[in-house]
Amino acid sequence: MKKILVVGFGLIALFVLLIVGIYFLFPETMFKLAVKAERHSAGLIKKEIQVDDHKIVYLEGGKGQTILLLHGFGADKDNWTRFAKYFTGDYHLVITSETVAAFALYTVLIAQFTNPVIDAIKTMVS
Repeated sequence: MKKILVVGFGLIALFVLLIVGIYFLFPETMFKLAVKAERHSAGLIKKEIQVDDHKIVYLEGGKGQTILLLHGFGADKDNWTRFAKYFTGDYHLVITSETVAAFALYTVLIAQFTNPVIDAIKTMVS
């Protein structure tokens, strides 16, 4: 019985050392695997489209009403993956971090909503 415990703990320790060793020897590979696992658990698929001479990479998943998620400065589309897994069951998510897509969307939003927002603020203030 004691021998089985020693062998069992030895195997567990070896497995842990192997994982730690792989992490320190191949950090980029481990990071990519972690990102891929996070996307998979959120039900997101990496896709890309070509717009003129720009390639826009985005994540997409879920079914239902579409929600477009954009990041802020210094972030990345994968910042949304942990958040996204709670919404892909009820919503269709499109997550992008490309500056071109963000700029295009901001331009459309500004064109569509600037005047109504300003009018609403004016009525709230007056």
